[in-house]
Amino acid sequence: MEDNVFEDTTGAGVVLTNEPDWPEGPVPWGITIRRNRFVRGGTCLGYADSPHGAMLVVRACRLGHGLAETKVVRDIVIDHNEFTDPLGAAVFLGGATNVLVRHNQVRADAKAEWRRSTGAILIEHSAGIVLSDNQVTDPSPGTTSVAMILPSVERGEGGVRIVDLKTALASGAQAVDDRRAR
Repeated sequence: MEDNVFEDTTGAGVVLTNEPDWPEGPVPWGITIRRNRFVRGGTCLGYADSPHGAMLVVRACRLGHGLAETKVVRDIVIDHNEFTDPLGAAVFLGGATNVLVRHNQVRADAKAEWRRSTGAILIEHSAGIVLSDNQVTDPSPGTTSVAMILPSVERGEGGVRIVDLKTALASGAQAVDDRRAR
């Protein structure tokens, strides 16, 4: 998926997921999302303020709409995308393995609207995640970190490896909020 614009969407601009409750499709794998623009995605309440709401979602589901217990979404590349004024996270990764997120830019104005405080990239129950050469310029109070790594992510670099992160965040925000050690 390349060279698209997703603007003012009520949900995510792109969702890579299986859907066992509907049954509508298999588990996605081997997908590249490149050179897309996401602008103000997740505008409806109940989405941007939900725990997994993001402009781009990579998520393995189980019956009952929960996050899958296994990391089955795999081999995903998220490359050279622009995310402008996210209302929640720019990218959510959950139940995924072997995901490369590189050369992406997240930008927001200090007065941009936001619906929940979170990291620009939110990672849950995943492994083999590489964040490389991403830039987040977001002085809004809603973005608390560039990467928020939840306790269910594998420890160490087998869970998440971060290379050359560029940040300009609000006072008190941090580059990486790693909750695995807490």
